[in-house]
Amino acid sequence: MIGTSQSNSESQRHARIHPIPDAISDLRSGKFIILVDDANRENEGDLVIPAEKVTPELINFYETHVRGWICVAVAPSVADQLDLPMMVARNTERHGTAFTVTVDAARGTSTGISASDQAVTIRLLADPLATPDDFLRPGHVRPVRARPGGVLERAGHTEAVVDLMKIAGFQPSGVMCEVKNPDGSMARLPQLIEFAEKHDINIYTIEDLIAYRLVSERLLTRVVETELDAKWGRFRAIGYESVVRDEEHLALVYDDPAELAASKEPVLVRVHPSHVLCDLFGLHGNGEGDRIDAAMKKIVENGNGVFIYLRSRLRGRRMLAQLRGLKSGEIIPEEGMECEIPPEHARRDYGLGADYSRFGSETDYRSYRPSD
Repeated sequence: MIGTSQSNSESQRHARIHPIPDAISDLRSGKFIILVDDANRENEGDLVIPAEKVTPELINFYETHVRGWICVAVAPSVADQLDLPMMVARNTERHGTAFTVTVDAARGTSTGISASDQAVTIRLLADPLATPDDFLRPGHVRPVRARPGGVLERAGHTEAVVDLMKIAGFQPSGVMCEVKNPDGSMARLPQLIEFAEKHDINIYTIEDLIAYRLVSERLLTRVVETELDAKWGRFRAIGYESVVRDEEHLALVYDDPAELAASKEPVLVRVHPSHVLCDLFGLHGNGEGDRIDAAMKKIVENGNGVFIYLRSRLRGRRMLAQLRGLKSGEIIPEEGMECEIPPEHARRDYGLGADYSRFGSETDYRSYRPSD
């Protein structure tokens, strides 16, 4: 009986969680959605709707049935345009939620706290023609600034709301409010499912939104392409910039990219995350420089292939930590030290998938490892 109960509970959970394309349809239809984050993070669900669609009746629903803090997630461009500085200079909030100063609409409101006044202020936050002078500070509406990279930079409700508003074609401002139980405690997934069924609202996860963006968006931009005479032969060097991180990556293509794309044969691919101390100086006896050399020779012997060199800000910072560790006699493990990354991981972690089509289809590759 216990096993059956657990199975039914799991089935109920999956039946209530919908795919992200449904969220886009719900928002465009004027429906609320519930966004749930990871159980190991806040483990909360927020009721979400586009800021430009807010009415006094919806605000009253939030206050009567949802009971949490009504906030407005805004894109960085909105916060900058409306001159919404951070609430505090040093943010020590557990999850780094970026509250700005609170605001009220300067016109069309009274005290700012009524459902009608809040709706006016929230809609104004979504008005692309609004200016800083349109708001009073402090006020009764709480804007929260999203990170530029959205959920691919921070897996929070703020970023998820702004991402969904953009995807659904709304202004990048959305209302979000944590769902509380009637006793004042936070609603977790079982209670959120009950709430959703009672009010006919669909549930979506931030995890699914991250996956949706990784699959559907181009996360790298080509910025330069040139011929490169390397010691192994003549390569086509293609430089990329990450759309969501301040990172640069390099692809060395052996053979003409157009011919590779047209080829019916699997493309030989080597993905190598940069590690200066290993690549150049053999830290801890790690012969990554030799592995790079072997991979490049293998690509040339094969007649075509792609060598992708990934650069990360994190690795650059940890290089100095490694040096400090060597000085003190302490070996500091390098995060992501492994220098063998299959292409499927590169697509997931670095956003390279959208550009594999330039060299061959996304699944039509053959990963080369030094043991090959």
